[in-house]
Amino acid sequence: MRVLVIEPLEPLVLSRNPLVSQEFILGFHSVLPIPSPTTIAGLLGSALGVTLGWEGSIDHLQLLKRLLEKIEERGCVKPIKGPILWFKGLSDEPYVCLGNIYAPRSVIKVENVGFDVRVYLDGGCDKCVEAVVEERVGVKLVRGYMGRGEKIADKGYMYRYSTLTYKVAGSGRTVTPTLLYTVNCKVDIERGVYRVGGEGRVAFTIMANTQDLPKSVVEALKSVENPLELKSEGLHLALTQIPLIPLAKEYIQLTLDIAKPNVKGLEFVKSIKGIIPSGYQRKLKGKVERLNLGYSETVKARRPQILALPIGTIVETRIPESVEGVIEILWGLGFASLLKLK
Repeated sequence: MRVLVIEPLEPLVLSRNPLVSQEFILGFHSVLPIPSPTTIAGLLGSALGVTLGWEGSIDHLQLLKRLLEKIEERGCVKPIKGPILWFKGLSDEPYVCLGNIYAPRSVIKVENVGFDVRVYLDGGCDKCVEAVVEERVGVKLVRGYMGRGEKIADKGYMYRYSTLTYKVAGSGRTVTPTLLYTVNCKVDIERGVYRVGGEGRVAFTIMANTQDLPKSVVEALKSVENPLELKSEGLHLALTQIPLIPLAKEYIQLTLDIAKPNVKGLEFVKSIKGIIPSGYQRKLKGKVERLNLGYSETVKARRPQILALPIGTIVETRIPESVEGVIEILWGLGFASLLKLK
């Protein structure tokens, strides 16, 4: 098992929606708690020297499919799986993202209650890490305005963006995450600094072997699965969003009934339990969100939005009979990465 190790060198910009221009500087800008799988696939492709061309047709999903094919040609086959987070300065415990917080794997408990199951955080969340969003304002710079050589702010190009910092819930101490992904690679990548997320943010990236990582982190990585490789049924935690693609162009209401859903993407799901509650007595609650597939550097445009079950959703799995098309591409990129709980 090879592990892609990504250490951010500065606060990341992980936009959930487009950056806000000067006309909407007071608007709301939301962020993702972890990089989108499309961002990680792009980073891996960049590290392997993958380049994509296009002929004027903006077919984002076909470009993502081509990215996967190019990565495979260079020795890394799908799927990319993860992330498990490791806060080096805090402990050697593996952490998982639960949406707005990052919790140690050890505090996630599973109990059978009659014919149902209860998942909760044991002992509160003093060791949890919170994602703190800090808002910043940027300007577009141009060189050579009116024949001059220095850079100046371009007119009408002020915008707002948000960065992520990570603070321990109990102490408020700031920590830096290391993002770990398992990859099926027969080749190494050159260790170095690669772009990750927006605003030119970068991270130091290497390909590591399991002996280079703490034992508890390795054990957590071994429990990470993907529907394309699912070998057994059980209770799983979604480490990345689970994409949902409507079967019909026009529908009144989203149907997630496992017996007869009106979406693709639940082929591996036996039942949806919901998101882990913050309170001990509260029940798991289901949720569906809009998911932006990120920004394409190839066509210089944002990819489309889809629906998804959010990060941190608990699902009971089954072995999918078959998968193809858009869902196979998205799973191959790392969407629907799962941590086995039971």
